[in-house]
Amino acid sequence: LVEYQRRGEWLVPALNAIPGIRCSMPEGAFYAFPNVKELMKNCGFATSKELADELLHKYGIVLTAGSAFGAEGYLRISYANSLEAIQEAVARIRQLIADRSR
Repeated sequence: LVEYQRRGEWLVPALNAIPGIRCSMPEGAFYAFPNVKELMKNCGFATSKELADELLHKYGIVLTAGSAFGAEGYLRISYANSLEAIQEAVARIRQLIADRSR
């Protein structure tokens, strides 16, 4: 439980440091649920599923579109993984933004 808390405490500020993402600290869960509406607009995605699919197929990040939970414009990101894998996922999200900004 302490390890999940440590991962969440790393992930949420890291997500908030990415332009177009806003994320609150989850309470009692092991996943973050960031608002990515601005990121979607800036990167040309119409839906959170399009964004999730791009992150999966081009960047190897497995996460769930918020639309699967009735929350379009959000992503569900589990941190039931190693801190290193979580850090790599955040780096790959940043890479998607860089690639889409060209």
